[in-house]
Amino acid sequence: DISKICLGTWQFSGKEDMMWGSSFDESNADKIIKKSIELGINCFDTAEAYGLNNYSEKVLGSSLNKYAKREDVFICSKFGKHDGSKSIKYDKNMLAESLTKSLEALQTNYIDLYQIHWSVNVSNIEEMEKELNSYIQQGKIKNKGVCNYGVKSLSEWNGLISNQLPYNLLWRPLEYDIILYYKKNNIDIFAYSSLQQGILTGKFCNPEFNIDIIPESRLRTRHFHYSRTQYSRHNTNGVEDILANTMNKLITLPENLTQISLQWLLNNGVKSVIVGVNSVDQISELVSYVNNPIDINILNKATEYTNDLKYSLGSNPDMWSQETRYN
Repeated sequence: DISKICLGTWQFSGKEDMMWGSSFDESNADKIIKKSIELGINCFDTAEAYGLNNYSEKVLGSSLNKYAKREDVFICSKFGKHDGSKSIKYDKNMLAESLTKSLEALQTNYIDLYQIHWSVNVSNIEEMEKELNSYIQQGKIKNKGVCNYGVKSLSEWNGLISNQLPYNLLWRPLEYDIILYYKKNNIDIFAYSSLQQGILTGKFCNPEFNIDIIPESRLRTRHFHYSRTQYSRHNTNGVEDILANTMNKLITLPENLTQISLQWLLNNGVKSVIVGVNSVDQISELVSYVNNPIDINILNKATEYTNDLKYSLGSNPDMWSQETRYN
């Protein structure tokens, strides 16, 4: 079985990052991966796009090779990346080259779940699907999945086991139609941005929710007015008042907000919750949160408190763009 928590490895990219800053330390990454395995986490998510020359995959592969038997871990990686701000149209030759590099970086001869990153970059689904199926037959990948796909694109594929999307108490557009499609077609959800980039830890409440203390890099989403950051691409006014009201309700719940947020996702059908951490203490804390059940009435109250925000943000699952890229 896949662990309830999946360790995300974007933060192990080895470069200064708008979200994670420049505090990367490879020895710290190694300690986090080792501790995750000791805590029972067996699912790890990475991508060729995380760092230059498959850097995150190399860090993950090196640590897994030291601390785990290959058959005891479930490695998820993703094909596809952007050239700066430009999208790249994928083809089968790129796929072949990328898979070879990922296998080498991860120090393995197979990847458990190989995901196509962004539907908008795929121009020939039939070609890509045929190529992926050939790798399954060769044993180079065990399963195929996607990342950042909407219902239309999902319906054009066959044999997918999963879709990876942003989903959390403050971001619920998946509930309009995507989750219903998952259930009908037995497709699992891997949820990233599970704590809304740290907002759902409650650390930006002092004591009430305070947008002004949130780092600029976390203000790009459609929750916030586009003028909050130069990196915004959605050009909308956001829903800041509703977000603040929602957070001020959530922090009154009689349990830790991080714990509520993680268990709420698992209670809503998520296969595994992807989390990014930068310390051993953080991963230990998150594992304890998913292993200690919360009263279902509290989770239901969290749903109630976030309904207004859900309806205000609508059904577009793209957290960053007014025009969805999740076709």
